[in-house]
Amino acid sequence: MARRIKAHPGYTETLGSLLGIVGAEINTDLTDAKPVLKAADQTGGNVVLSFQKFKSDGINIYSQRENESEFVFLARDTQTRYVVNRR
Repeated sequence: MARRIKAHPGYTETLGSLLGIVGAEINTDLTDAKPVLKAADQTGGNVVLSFQKFKSDGINIYSQRENESEFVFLARDTQTRYVVNRR
């Protein structure tokens, strides 16, 4: 409802204050954001990644092995735990 009111051509900051719909603007630039990753080696070559994604919806997970020249896209994950099971 607040979004519709703010989009109206007659909307002003004063009107927004009276209605209680003026809040602090949150501008987060995620272009340089980097999640904090923790990895735990499991048996059988699996690795469990846990991460904090902060204000983003998820993270892209890539992998590069010693004999590979490029990073390989593994997943776009929205949960804070991912099991890497590349064999």
